Amino acid sequence: MEVYAMTMCFCRSNLLKYSLPYFKSLMTYPIARYFISLNHWPIDEVKNNAELSEIAKAYGCEIFDQQIDRGLHKAFNNWFSQVSLAEDSILIGLDPDTGISHEGFDSAI
Repeated sequence: MEVYAMTMCFCRSNLLKYSLPYFKSLMTYPIARYFISLNHWPIDEVKNNAELSEIAKAYGCEIFDQQIDRGLHKAFNNWFSQVSLAEDSILIGLDPDTGISHEGFDSAI
């Protein structure tokens, strides 16, 4: 079984810049791959996506470019159609706005 994490970015890059290291510090289960999905948030899109790419690089995450703003569920469906996962894989969706505060939240899932 492999565990993957995904953040769908409909946010300014600075929100992820502060939430991502916090999420990673609370994770106790090894994450096989962490994806940051570029959903082309319309405010300063080019600058924001470039900053998100730098954050991904700094924290060992992979960028998945949705090409357009698909919305949350269509973006997940698009990602699933392009990334191969084993049948017993687990995907944890991490929202930068979420107030996770307990170490081991990922193991509880």
